[in-house]
Amino acid sequence: MSTFEGNHGQPQTLHVIEEARGRGIGKELMNRSIEWLKSNECEVIILTVSCENKYAIEFYQAMGFRPNTMEMRLQ
Repeated sequence: MSTFEGNHGQPQTLHVIEEARGRGIGKELMNRSIEWLKSNECEVIILTVSCENKYAIEFYQAMGFRPNTMEMRLQ
């Protein structure tokens, strides 16, 4: 699922169970999401990922995403 407002889009959660990883499922889902956002005239695509989720960060970087901002929390 993805959402957009104006020319900014955001893929929402993407989860592939561990047993199915490495088969291109996540890449296909992300590519479809990006295509859909671009077809809705999104020029900027932003996603959120936990800084602790190294696997997801590497996955998104391989898809062409780059870090832009950092959210910091006091709990």
